[in-house]
Amino acid sequence: MGNFDFDSMLGHDIPCTCGRTHSTDVQKIYLGSDAIDVLVATVQEMGFSHPFVVSDLNTWKAAGEAVDAALRGAGIACAHIVLPYDEPIPDEHVIGEIFCAMPQETDLIVCAGSGTLNDTCKFISYRAKIDYMVFATAPSMDGWVSIGAPLIINHMKVTIDTHGPLAVFSDPAVLAASPAKMINAGVGDVLGKYTALIDWRFSRIVNGEYVCDATVDNVRKALDLVSSNAEAIASREPEAVLTVMEGLLLTGIAMAWIGNSRPASGCEHHMSHVMEMRLQIDGKKAVLHGAKVGIDLIYCLEMYRMLAEEQIDWDAARAKPFDKDKWVEFTRRVYKIAAPEIEALEDKVDKYNIEARNARLDVLEREWPRMVQMMHDELPSPDEIRRIYQVLGAPAKPSDVDIDADLFCDSILAGRDVRTRWTMLQLLWDLGLDEEYAQRVHKMLEA
Repeated sequence: MGNFDFDSMLGHDIPCTCGRTHSTDVQKIYLGSDAIDVLVATVQEMGFSHPFVVSDLNTWKAAGEAVDAALRGAGIACAHIVLPYDEPIPDEHVIGEIFCAMPQETDLIVCAGSGTLNDTCKFISYRAKIDYMVFATAPSMDGWVSIGAPLIINHMKVTIDTHGPLAVFSDPAVLAASPAKMINAGVGDVLGKYTALIDWRFSRIVNGEYVCDATVDNVRKALDLVSSNAEAIASREPEAVLTVMEGLLLTGIAMAWIGNSRPASGCEHHMSHVMEMRLQIDGKKAVLHGAKVGIDLIYCLEMYRMLAEEQIDWDAARAKPFDKDKWVEFTRRVYKIAAPEIEALEDKVDKYNIEARNARLDVLEREWPRMVQMMHDELPSPDEIRRIYQVLGAPAKPSDVDIDADLFCDSILAGRDVRTRWTMLQLLWDLGLDEEYAQRVHKMLEA
């Protein structure tokens, strides 16, 4: 079942035309109606004897209880924890809860869940020096097989290098039965690769950053697959919902091949990180990552559309100074108690160095016609994405997920500071257009 031959991508080194050899920790991906039985058989074949099943209140009902029962039914000494939350946050508290409940003899963590639980189990298994597997309960995010664990530590959204799972399993019927908001979040996370890919390729032009074109092509296959199945996904057809999971897995493998999230995370993700941190700091209910990414995508596409039409004053851009005091004041207002971490990161990377900025502007001025053509050729219109969301019933505006326009537009200005990665958000600052574009987006949100 499925559209991709995942087996050909797993368990061995893959020499690539980019000059590197790609690999992933993942040994097995199985998507089928007998996925729980295959998981149990895989645990036995690999010689694990004391698995620890991790789930939350929702995922225990969706699959965790069945996974736990199947392992016990096979005579395997299984333990489990059901976190007392509907939507846990991947922070120090949840990490500590799982660590404290995990038996000392545990030799395998089995995550029965989706994004937060996968990231948390990935981190814990890596630090505990044991393996983990995943039974996916919803196609909600792309981090299943990546080696990074996005966590919130000391109120700061950080991605910690870890390892991938040994195996990923899921049942299309379980995926199709997951909440519509989680399926829609998965679609948003996949479609966000439109801007992530062009950010990555633009950084190759401007900064000489490494890009693997074969990896780009694989991520585009995920984009094509999901964008062409919107109606069937909306109808919750199991095979169509499975395409969302496949797209997420394919982009996760891309991240594993490159060794970081660059093929799948750009300006749209950095804006989401800012909002995730602020919601957590302010004690507000979390919004699904993919839902925010999907909304961010629309407005990042709007800004790319503006850029494609912009008559840039290159001399004015080179002359614009950096006001460090103003930046610190803004950073402390937006990031609040997380601001010291952001300021420390800037002290380390010095992204606002004027000499380096002007060197980038020299390249940008020379390459701008080619980059504008790429925007026209490779990016969908914002309205195309809105139409997909309309079919799905997915959120398309910040207000749809109770995020106010001020915070959303702050994320346009603050998103470049949450990572060292060069994206459109840094490009706007380089061109001296960041504040103007944030204001223009704000007007769109008010209309």
